[in-house]
Order: sequence, then structure tokens, then C-alpha cells
Amino acid sequence: MAEVLNSGQSRTAENGLSSVEEPLLSRQQMAAELNISLVTLTDWMKKGLPYLRMNGRVYFRRSEVIASMRHNVLK
Repeated sequence: MAEVLNSGQSRTAENGLSSVEEPLLSRQQMAAELNISLVTLTDWMKKGLPYLRMNGRVYFRRSEVIASMRHNVLK
């Protein structure tokens, strides 16, 4: 997880907006990226981790999750 937080965000422009549409990650993909279980991911979602719900499915934007985690770690 530390690697994810420390990774560069070269895909993000200076204004914080992605210059290319960022792909959405499924729950399984996000959990694998963060090296956590789906149960932990669901718990974090309940605690405010940003996600999108489309057609009954849950998706994440990597940049939003990383920004949220960085913000919460720095509190």
C-alpha cells in the first residue's frame, strides 16, 4: 500500500485533472492494487473511500482513491 501512496501521479496534470480519461477499476482490481482484501475495501468504502456506482456495480478512480488515502494519512 505504501508503494501506491508514494507512486508518482504522472497521469495527472498540474491542475489536478486527468488529461486522458482515467479507466475505472472494479472492486477486485482496486483491492489487488492496494494489496487488501475485498472485506477491507468494503470497510474503507463505508468510512468514506470514494467510489462510483454504475448499473449496480462499484468502480473506483485510482487517482481519487490515492488522493483520499493521502489526505487521510496526513490528518
